[in-house]
Amino acid sequence: AAPACYFTVFLLAGMWHGSTLNFVVFGLLHGVGVYAAKLWEARILRRGGRKALKRYLSSSRVRVLATVSTFHFACATFLFFPGNLWRCMRVIRAVLAGEVVT
Repeated sequence: AAPACYFTVFLLAGMWHGSTLNFVVFGLLHGVGVYAAKLWEARILRRGGRKALKRYLSSSRVRVLATVSTFHFACATFLFFPGNLWRCMRVIRAVLAGEVVT
């Protein structure tokens, strides 16, 4: 039930910004990000309990890595925010192929 809640909330948040397909993708990608974070948290809890989670969250290395990762993930999702979905996909393909995007 939890994954459906995350995806529903973020889908609706994306659609609140606009009704085109790029906003749907934008919202769903944010749902994926939150769900991935919750899965990671659940894994830590299963393996070591609350103490392990507290130790993990207090690590300065983890904090830096989480901040940098979150920033880059958010920047990547913002590619979908203002533009046409198909143009966004072309830009992503070009960047992954190492091409210059104009």
